[in-house]
Amino acid sequence: MTDKKTMYEAMIRFSETARARERLCRNNEFQTRVSLVNPFLELLGYDSRDPDAVKMEYTADIGKAGEKVDYAIFRGGDPYIFIEVKSAEKDIRDARFGHQLARYFLSESKVRFAALTNGVRWCWYRRSAPSANMEKKPFITHETHEISQPNDPVVEWLWSVSRYQQDPGQAERQAQSAFVRQSIMDWIEKMRLAPSDAFVKFLAKEAELGKVLKSNLETMRTDARFALDGYVKGEIDRVLEDAGRRAEREPAATDERDGSDGGVGTPDSPRAADRFAWRVRGEDWRPVKNGVVLQIAVIQYLASLDRRGPDGFYRSARTIKGFPYFLDSLPDTSRPKDYRPIDSPTVRYWVGVHMSTERRRAMLDRLCRQIETRDGSPIRLEEEIELRMPDRGGA
Repeated sequence: MTDKKTMYEAMIRFSETARARERLCRNNEFQTRVSLVNPFLELLGYDSRDPDAVKMEYTADIGKAGEKVDYAIFRGGDPYIFIEVKSAEKDIRDARFGHQLARYFLSESKVRFAALTNGVRWCWYRRSAPSANMEKKPFITHETHEISQPNDPVVEWLWSVSRYQQDPGQAERQAQSAFVRQSIMDWIEKMRLAPSDAFVKFLAKEAELGKVLKSNLETMRTDARFALDGYVKGEIDRVLEDAGRRAEREPAATDERDGSDGGVGTPDSPRAADRFAWRVRGEDWRPVKNGVVLQIAVIQYLASLDRRGPDGFYRSARTIKGFPYFLDSLPDTSRPKDYRPIDSPTVRYWVGVHMSTERRRAMLDRLCRQIETRDGSPIRLEEEIELRMPDRGGA
């Protein structure tokens, strides 16, 4: 029998496959089922080819003839989970899809859980009581490539609902815990954006700020909102700084100074010795060869997309959050290999290239966010950018 660790490792491997398949499943719900959903269900121990375990196009009539849910997962002879699938490009947060799944849920009182998915993003719902309808909000949402640790709450939930879990109450307990956590986070976010009177008074009491009067309530509300925003941003900066320090401590696999370091992307052919075709995605960065070459090529490509022209792009992105990206001159002539020149129509800039793969990924990701496309909209990082790399000698 598969244990949780083995299932987790299989999910990590599948996440890379799912990334590659996602683009090919857009506008094709059937392909999404075959290429993304079926393999994921098999990771949970449910064989989509076994009609005793998985029934496709399961009838869920509730007064509207012919309504069928895409998947019904069976356990102990009864339907246990309903799954409704949309093609990979669909935004499953659309309320219409949730209402559709809720209708199916009404038809089977024994179904305990339901999922809405586009093959990559999964939203899980539950029935909070035997006679209740499906809850309106998902209690846990995840993407196939977001699973990071064996004890991640998502992994715990998926293990509890898998065929391998023998304790029938474990899924209910995990769902309740996830529901509580999500509800608290939603409430905190709501209070962060618009603190209620009761919340402001609670903070004032706990922080020993004195009594909140009608005359100072709005001032206190504003101060509370700014304090919460400041705390959240401070925590984000702390996490990023910690991640940066860890990346600095991690030795590079090869010498980054000679251009043979870790990079970002995927070569189209492992036999290509001198030229590589790279697929660069906003959230799909993988260390491979020629990271410096890729870094420069991506920067130049982004500059070519900007409606302000390369000069406008380089000027706007010279310093982001206090970090200098593009320099007017070589800052350290004793270490020329740590920098590469980038020529705009009027100015030569220098960019640092001696960095860890994680720092390079973060740098390029931030630069993506500085783009203003010709129609005035920001670049969509989830869309794929394909680049042909120059020869190594041209780096």
